[in-house]
Amino acid sequence: MSHHLRARGRPFSSVSSEAFRQIAVRSLHLALWIGALALAFSMVRYTMAARLIVPFADEWAFLDWYRGAAEHGVTFDGLWALDAGHRLLIPRLVFLARDAWFGGNPLILVVASLLLQAGAIGVIVAVVLREPCLKGTMLQTVLAASTIALLTWTVQLQNFHWSLQIIYVLAGFLSVAAIALIAASPPIA
Repeated sequence: MSHHLRARGRPFSSVSSEAFRQIAVRSLHLALWIGALALAFSMVRYTMAARLIVPFADEWAFLDWYRGAAEHGVTFDGLWALDAGHRLLIPRLVFLARDAWFGGNPLILVVASLLLQAGAIGVIVAVVLREPCLKGTMLQTVLAASTIALLTWTVQLQNFHWSLQIIYVLAGFLSVAAIALIAASPPIA
């Protein structure tokens, strides 16, 4: 007569392998989340330690524009003027606000870039976490963790060291937010 250890009507060996599988899956979920968040926190720490606190080439290029604004006032034509083939309306407004409200402190825009990037990550992760067909799956964890990792990976650091880079982070955030809003809105009949 063979004796099988039984738990809930099944042989003990199958219960322990099932329990082991569940522990392994939960551990992998946790490891992915911890790894992604550790990367994000290290990026914030590194950004704050290595941020550039003096204007760099593109900001020095605004000097002529600032002189014109000081002499003639801020005009729409001045804000809309070409700079190396680009219309820099939004960056000029952002820099004017930084200078007027925060005394030109570049740290304000570095922090704003980090917050915008965190907002973009939050929007994407929220969409992934609320998707019914992904609830509780490994794919959900992989998508959320990889979003955090990719948007805080070292290639992103350039966007956080220089205050001018806020224009790229802002464009990314607004794009993600617009897509999320459109996806969340009811269909138009």
